Amino acid sequence: MNMNSQYQDELDSICPIFIQQDKGIEQIGSGVVVDISGKVFILTAAHVMEWRSQGQLMVATSNGIEVILGVGSSVFVKAGFGRRRDVYDIAYIMLTDDFAEKVSAMFRPVARDEYWVTDNVMPDDAYSFSGYPLKKATQEEGVLSGEIFSYTGEAAIDKKYENLGYDQELNIVVNFRRKKSIDPIKGKQIPPHPRGISGGAVFRWPKAAENVGEKRFRYLAGIGHTFIEQHNCLVGTKLAFILRYIANQHPELFQEAREIGKDEIPMFLCFVGYLKDEWNLLMENFDDAANMQDSWLLWRDSLETGIEQMTKNGTFPVVMTVTDSEIMEYCRENGVRNVGKTRIAVANEKFVKMIREESL
Repeated sequence: MNMNSQYQDELDSICPIFIQQDKGIEQIGSGVVVDISGKVFILTAAHVMEWRSQGQLMVATSNGIEVILGVGSSVFVKAGFGRRRDVYDIAYIMLTDDFAEKVSAMFRPVARDEYWVTDNVMPDDAYSFSGYPLKKATQEEGVLSGEIFSYTGEAAIDKKYENLGYDQELNIVVNFRRKKSIDPIKGKQIPPHPRGISGGAVFRWPKAAENVGEKRFRYLAGIGHTFIEQHNCLVGTKLAFILRYIANQHPELFQEAREIGKDEIPMFLCFVGYLKDEWNLLMENFDDAANMQDSWLLWRDSLETGIEQMTKNGTFPVVMTVTDSEIMEYCRENGVRNVGKTRIAVANEKFVKMIREESL
């Protein structure tokens, strides 16, 4: 198996998935090798997994291309709907320990600190869908070759989610016009059709463009599964949903994710959120504006990084958006300055009020 990748250091968790039939071996899709609580999984799309009914699924290992060994599952789709209308379209295979060692010699499992489970998609956020397009899969003299590609675009507006029947809490929808694509090195160039990258990775870029040059600049945020050419978009499912699905099937791997008992109080941490449209006004009124980030995008990137880290540590972060008028009113009523601890107090007060109203 010959695999060429311009970004092998960043995309080395993505694997092509093959099927073995009477006519031979051919590529059918892509997958992502992930470490979950010490077990190695291949995450992919449900419609890729369904090829099992027509032959054995295979992947490259240190011994060559072999039949995948492990237990797997895919999200059920209602009879008569078909995968074309499936907003989930995700599947996984938990590899046997021996087979996992051979796969890990070829593809580096994504560790927990390299994937992002609290991603909040907003219009214009950048994502890359990465995998092995079928157009680049070749076979000569018994040698299978493939080339990995990344298709990058900006997140769609709310209306597009609604029109296409997708859910912003569940899905990542990215605008992508193949015939107007630009290669960062070669300029305008039409990439191969993304057919075959189904089951590949959806990477989250930093929300602030200033951070793109950082060494660790993107994280696994989902699994891609659909290209809707007539609507110029790529669609994936967020990693958080996929992990919840796996947790339901293998609760022993998610001991820390147990349900909170009725007499237990979960640990919450309230984060302050600010509106993008109010950023300049807020900076004028903050007494500690000099300590804030230089832009709303940088502030948002910092906030979401903190939320993700807190989640890893078992805390449940809650973001309470506070407006300039709410902050200024609180300052007037309590005779305090407009500084960080004041704004935290406003957010906490708002959160407590919300909890009381919900309990009523």
